[in-house]
Amino acid sequence: MVYISGLSCISPFGIGIEKLIGRMQKDSTASSKNRLPNELKYTHIKGLNRLPKVSRYGCIAISEALRFAGYKGLLGKNSQIGIVVSNNYGSLEAIQDMFQECDQYGPTKVNPSIFPGTVLNVVGGHISIVFKFNGPNITLSDGVDSGFKSLLYGYDLIQQGKAEKILICDLNIFPPTKYKSEVEEFLPDFESVGAILLERQPKNDSLQLSVNPVNKEGNTVENPRNITRELIKKSFTLLKDESTNNDKMYTYARGHGTYCLSLNRISK
Repeated sequence: MVYISGLSCISPFGIGIEKLIGRMQKDSTASSKNRLPNELKYTHIKGLNRLPKVSRYGCIAISEALRFAGYKGLLGKNSQIGIVVSNNYGSLEAIQDMFQECDQYGPTKVNPSIFPGTVLNVVGGHISIVFKFNGPNITLSDGVDSGFKSLLYGYDLIQQGKAEKILICDLNIFPPTKYKSEVEEFLPDFESVGAILLERQPKNDSLQLSVNPVNKEGNTVENPRNITRELIKKSFTLLKDESTNNDKMYTYARGHGTYCLSLNRISK
């Protein structure tokens, strides 16, 4: 069994799922404001400002998902806590900055602090360092399918007994403006960074998650580029609405077919 016990989302509207849901209820496209804030005030992680911006987003999202699940402090070094990050374009801004410095000052005078942010799996590395996790650490980059495949990967790690807890971190970050037009059709309507804590054992306030291949006929299928954000919204709503005990959604992954994601409330 796999259970969802922690959720979080950073959006252009701030830190918190309530802010995301509230804004999208007013404006379903949320198109008037589609970029994440450059700076986020966050006091629960020491030394956060020393990290690249993309790693700050990831660490804040992970911290908030852990706090949502009731883990107020660090869980300590644990080989049974893993991380799966999806990151398509999150490193391009740092790469662009590095090229600009190289052109302006020469290759030997580039600010070395820029380099870590250019590495695709830097977010997973910084999450492991900050939270002292030493379980599986995977970064996926596969276009629009990245978010769902990271969820599926984490789900399988729990199912196969390779971890007790898996934190999914989905970085839906736009590339720099000069590159954006080439991938516009593959981008979500606005940036977001979402985190989901999956566990092998249920908590008092958790949802059982089942992910199974299905026939797509007759089902409304959610675009996989939005799946983490939409799953976070559905899970949060289900946990807060005690009149409903279950929900489901459908998505797909290229080469893998269509899947049904079922959510069921765990009785206290």
